Amino acid sequence: MNERRADHFRRVRTAASQMMWTEDDIYPWLGEEWPSRLSAAWAALEAELARLARQDVQALEGFDPAHHLLSRRGPQGQPITLTRAADDWHQRLVNGPKLTPQPRPMGYVGLAPGSAVVLTTGWHSSVSYLFEGEFDARVAPGRPAVTFGPQSRELAQVYRDVADQLRAPLRDRPKTPAMPQPTGPDAPAQAREVSEADYERLCALARAAAEAVPSRDEAVGLWERGVSVPVVDVARRVSRILDGSQEPAWVEPTEGVEPSLHCVRDLAFAVPLEEDGRFQREIFDSEEVPRRPDEKESLEDYQYSSWPIKRDRRIVLTPSYALVIAEVLDEHAARIAPGQSVGQMQFDAFPLCMFLRRLESRVDVL
Repeated sequence: MNERRADHFRRVRTAASQMMWTEDDIYPWLGEEWPSRLSAAWAALEAELARLARQDVQALEGFDPAHHLLSRRGPQGQPITLTRAADDWHQRLVNGPKLTPQPRPMGYVGLAPGSAVVLTTGWHSSVSYLFEGEFDARVAPGRPAVTFGPQSRELAQVYRDVADQLRAPLRDRPKTPAMPQPTGPDAPAQAREVSEADYERLCALARAAAEAVPSRDEAVGLWERGVSVPVVDVARRVSRILDGSQEPAWVEPTEGVEPSLHCVRDLAFAVPLEEDGRFQREIFDSEEVPRRPDEKESLEDYQYSSWPIKRDRRIVLTPSYALVIAEVLDEHAARIAPGQSVGQMQFDAFPLCMFLRRLESRVDVL
């Protein structure tokens, strides 16, 4: 395949990946809410993008932060793919120990110290804000390569400190992992040869998926059925790129964002990383840190404000949940550390994005 068609393939792939990621619901094309034509087209495109991503990962030589975790390695020191990490975290949440109520001598029921982590609702909402929108956007399939400078130092440290706060109340507290040194891939990524069949198949599936997206007016009418209005703009861009437009294949959700200098989650305006680091530090410095259950507290104390002393309702996490969130925060901190370079993200990161979007809903509220 000539270079012009190979470049067109990469541009279509990038724009199609961003289109699927921009839909903020979780796999709506697998449910029954979307129109059948739209669901079928998106399911076919997802399968093709996932197949191409698997081929990319299989062709890797060693470690690449665009495809592997930076903060963890496997038992034999092998790199862990982003897809594998998402599945590992999911399995630990599903199969990990649940909260176990413990009867107290005075007749009420509480939780054993060290068996859970207790958070204020304010602390929980703040940490969810950290890992959901920003981390999801950082690993979005199609996102171009980035290298971070000193502007991200404070924000990366906030993520690490908050992760440590989650580990502190656990009975068998894990050690704080060392911050990995900024690194790139073991070997420079080689552009994989694209076959004519791959090119034709991707273009056909991307066009079908983009053209199945309703108009803005139709999308507004279908809002309750899970069709996200912002997807319309990306879908129209996919169609134009397929027709030969030279406009950017990836467009930041927030106008004016430079990813090495600004937050990349969808905001009303560009927020510098330095400013966000100071802002998040102030928030967490003002919040009560995570703690162990108190022996004098009953389960009702975690459900309601305590009378006569009014206080925020508490949220209770299992140790498994607390450790998973801590590891997610460690990974995000490593990815935005000064000096770190990450190449263009591909569709093998999509399962991780979906995991992050579901993470908050797994909280154990008694």
